[in-house]
Amino acid sequence: MVFKIGLCMTLGCFNALISNAASEIGTHDASLEARFIEMEKRQREQSFQLENQKKTYRTTGEIVLRPSRQSSIEATAFYAYMNHYEHTPSNHHVIIFDIEITDSQGTYNKYTGTFSAPLDGLYAFAYTIRMACISASANSNATAPFELVRNDHVESVVYVGETVCKNQDTVSGFAILKASKGDSVYVRTHSSFLIHGNILSDNNGRTSFSGWLIK
Repeated sequence: MVFKIGLCMTLGCFNALISNAASEIGTHDASLEARFIEMEKRQREQSFQLENQKKTYRTTGEIVLRPSRQSSIEATAFYAYMNHYEHTPSNHHVIIFDIEITDSQGTYNKYTGTFSAPLDGLYAFAYTIRMACISASANSNATAPFELVRNDHVESVVYVGETVCKNQDTVSGFAILKASKGDSVYVRTHSSFLIHGNILSDNNGRTSFSGWLIK
């Protein structure tokens, strides 16, 4: 700029140089202001992102610390078996599985043979029936259907059909059911089919009932 002033010998030329210099300074200031605004914008964005991360962390922390439904129901299961014989049971007869091996939530009643759902959910049930004919001399077979019942509604049926009296037969059933809190589930003989034979359960083979909450 000094060189330019040396070459500029007129007042008009000097004023033009001053004007150009002021314009350059103004442009430089505007550029600095724009950069400052951009920096402020980035800072606000970073602050916003940081705040969101804090909120996410706090929310996640609450979810982790709060007992989840799944963790509270993982141990909901029962298993029981019958420790006696049932000789020619009648129709519509509830099977009593009187030996409890597992009953994590106290949901199975060994005196009534009934499971009570502790909460709404999807449940799995398995049951096994072992039968034999009344006697070899009676020349009769062991035949009987058994029902898995929820609130008096038949959900599953299995059939024992032993054609040779000197042998025994074992049958198993399995069902996955939706149940509401307080629903009752149990195993019984058929409501109308006439039962032929005895239900067995001993160290050679157990008549059993089990169930658990899936979710």
